[in-house]
Amino acid sequence: MPWVKRSGRWPFGEEWLHEAITHTYLPLLEVLSRLRASGIRGAITVGVTPVLVEMLRDAELVRGFDAYLDSRIALAEADVARFAGGEPQLERLALASRENFLEQRERWRHLYYRDIVAALRDFAQTGEIEILTGAATHAYLPLLLLDESIEAQLSTGMEITADAFGIRPRGVWLPECAYDQRLAPILDRLGLEFFYTDARAVRGSGAAPHASYQISGHKVRFFVRDESTSGQVWDNDLGYPGDQWYREFHKRDPRSGARYWRVTCKENALEEKEPYDEARARARVQLHAEDFIAKIADRTGSARPSTYFALTFDAELFGHWWAEGPEWLQRTIVSLQHSGVVRFELPSAYVDRCAPQASFALPASSWGTGGDHRVWLNGATAGYWERVHACERRFSQLDRSDEKLYAQCARELLLLQASDWPFHLTGGTAGDFPQQRIDAHFERFTTLTAAVRRREPAPPISREAFGADTLFARPSLSAFGRAPQVI
Repeated sequence: MPWVKRSGRWPFGEEWLHEAITHTYLPLLEVLSRLRASGIRGAITVGVTPVLVEMLRDAELVRGFDAYLDSRIALAEADVARFAGGEPQLERLALASRENFLEQRERWRHLYYRDIVAALRDFAQTGEIEILTGAATHAYLPLLLLDESIEAQLSTGMEITADAFGIRPRGVWLPECAYDQRLAPILDRLGLEFFYTDARAVRGSGAAPHASYQISGHKVRFFVRDESTSGQVWDNDLGYPGDQWYREFHKRDPRSGARYWRVTCKENALEEKEPYDEARARARVQLHAEDFIAKIADRTGSARPSTYFALTFDAELFGHWWAEGPEWLQRTIVSLQHSGVVRFELPSAYVDRCAPQASFALPASSWGTGGDHRVWLNGATAGYWERVHACERRFSQLDRSDEKLYAQCARELLLLQASDWPFHLTGGTAGDFPQQRIDAHFERFTTLTAAVRRREPAPPISREAFGADTLFARPSLSAFGRAPQVI
């Protein structure tokens, strides 16, 4: 998710964050609380992108989420009144929606005190979960021009993770599992010990997906995503979320935006979707949890003690895209614990316990279509990358005499590098929003760098930049490479 402060609300902008908090991060905290109550530790590793950390800690965005919850409650109440007497199924669903948002607001304000980062920190510092760091703004690292840009993304991310969670991160989630050979020495230099790669990157190499491996000539290790088991959960055609009884993501009430319908049949037009049935959906959650456990048992029947299944998912699958996902996750973990089929272990504990199985020269790869860079590098994104590379070169030569402006230039460059922009340009999934954001950060960067180069006072656009792009109070400027040159 990109930085969304002061970039609009709906359909693109701050409500992306509001929906993620409501449907993914608050439910995730509930799952972790239930696992704690069940005495289960080490089942979940969470990669929290540094830009998300900064949004969750931004006072203005926190206030905006308060207002969002209030508005969702009011909209649900209006739906209850609208459906009363004429549409009893939808009335019940609207009542349930109102109760859910009331409970969310209560937990947000009085259990988590509006601080999701602090709640996650509590679970991390007790060893119940592990936090992975990431690139500062989720940049697609192999396509950045300069090594110093890659290092700046990662070192800034590490600083944010350490500050937010009170830990030194040992592992990193590379954005989009994207890797090329330039990353290994940088990861070594930063002291990052492991990352995750897509199974296609090692296909044909003889590497089994159930261990850790070392990058040839380097210290850093990698885990391979368990493709077949993970696919059962989020495959578009065969995965659990497409079940007919689960909540339909794409159909929303035209007035409130609430989702009151079920998948019904994936081929059905939206107007043919039937009302959601929570009881039937819960029954399917239990069935799918049992099915998943059986599949894991089949895979682990002859496993050795060093076997490690790394099941990785986009966090927003659970709750946002798949409404029943958090409940499925909690039921599956509890049932797996009781079954004795597997033992949960955090990745850093596994790294400490087991030596790497072998060393590989990992090829350039990602978890995108084709296992390569094509989703982010194509005809639709060529102009974007030309701008990014030009800005990298310009920044590498910038004079640091005005530290405040220099730091803001760094922020604008980091924001311009977010992988969300080329992803949405390729998919055409967010209208003009990605191009507008690219243009805005490019304009702020070029105008501010021009002022720095000429040693001029801050230009008028700086007020806009300082007001909207307030993340990374101390960007890792030292990571941008060699000493500056005055030009």
